[in-house]
Amino acid sequence: MKKLASFLLVFCITLSSICFSASASYKTQGFSVKSEAAALISLDTDDILYEKNIDQKRYPASITKIMTAVILMDNCTNLDDKATVTKNNIESLFGSDLTTGGLVADEVVSLRVCLNLLMVCSAADAANVIVDYVEKQTGKDFVTLMNQKAKSLKMNKTHFVNATGLHDENHYTTVRDLLKLCKYAVKLPNFLDITSQATYYAPETNKHKKRMVVTTNFLINPATTMYYSYVKGIKTGFTTPAGRCVASTASKDGYNYMCIVMGGDNQKRTEFSDSKNLYKWAFENFEYRTVADTENIVDEMEVELSSETDYIQLYPEKNVTVIMPKDIDNESIIYDVVLKDNSVWAPVEKGQVLGYVSIKCAGSEIAKVNLVNKEKINRSLWLYILKIGKNIITSPFFLILLAAFVLIVILLIIFGTISRSRRRKRLKRVRKIKRM
Repeated sequence: MKKLASFLLVFCITLSSICFSASASYKTQGFSVKSEAAALISLDTDDILYEKNIDQKRYPASITKIMTAVILMDNCTNLDDKATVTKNNIESLFGSDLTTGGLVADEVVSLRVCLNLLMVCSAADAANVIVDYVEKQTGKDFVTLMNQKAKSLKMNKTHFVNATGLHDENHYTTVRDLLKLCKYAVKLPNFLDITSQATYYAPETNKHKKRMVVTTNFLINPATTMYYSYVKGIKTGFTTPAGRCVASTASKDGYNYMCIVMGGDNQKRTEFSDSKNLYKWAFENFEYRTVADTENIVDEMEVELSSETDYIQLYPEKNVTVIMPKDIDNESIIYDVVLKDNSVWAPVEKGQVLGYVSIKCAGSEIAKVNLVNKEKINRSLWLYILKIGKNIITSPFFLILLAAFVLIVILLIIFGTISRSRRRKRLKRVRKIKRM
């Protein structure tokens, strides 16, 4: 059942990535978000339901390890490959205050174990092992791969300088960019299952017996007061400059959401309370609404040069479903139609785009969809000939030519009249001379 739920969630995320995305942020009810930056999006429609400082520069702390995991999974064909922990993997963390997974020098572990330790208990030592492995396999600098991946995901306000999240002024991101990263990450095989474990049992190695590690994410840990049963994944993070951060998803009754919270209060742990409140608010107050249906006429357009019809009916190119507050009635939804022209000449192909409709609610655009006709409209040859003829004789160029022709005819008439007059005069003179 757990795997089925994960599959459905990933399917929704994949579907939303190919659908139209509209941003219509709403105000929360009954609570306020205390953390410094946050966003809640629908994974089914890609709509942003709540946002706060989502483009503000933030330090990601250990949320960085989501990208670390992504680079590993993108570059490793077999997570059961083994890696040996080096002395430097451990000693380079001394004095950093970074969380570790208890790995020791010369310990032989699989990359799968490293990935689980990385994402469950935020193990920085596992991150170092992953870095060494990927660099050896690819011959490329790990941080360079991180930044290249960020660029490919259009994380335009993100820059990484390490794989652990250790604070650095040049190591930064935004909530919006993290949404892009997380939407990509949760589509990777088993990623969401790995990051949704409250506990993980690391298998026995040459240096350790089988042991248990506990998640840093209180939202998925039933032993904490912040536990919320609908949440899955993803990752927490903390440094003093970054504040408390958490990325997560939640699914209930066919609704799927993702929440990113950054800059939470360290004492009150607002990253968890804010996330939980946002999820509850969304589940209780929002619903799917079909705002455009391919079976419902939106507008009409005049058709010229067809003997079949004078008007064609315009329909949405595809069904459009958005997520919006339950208390908004359909009368509050406004449809602004924009046509390419006042009329169209036949032939008109089936499915031809003739304009679009902007769908708005509370002053914000919530969707936009092309308008098309459903049937092919043929052209009448005689109407086409008449239209071309009419266009020719009413065109400025034709009128200029006609005026020039008329002018030439008039000049010829005048010239002819003058010529005839001169000939008559000459004839008169000749006759007069002959009489003499």
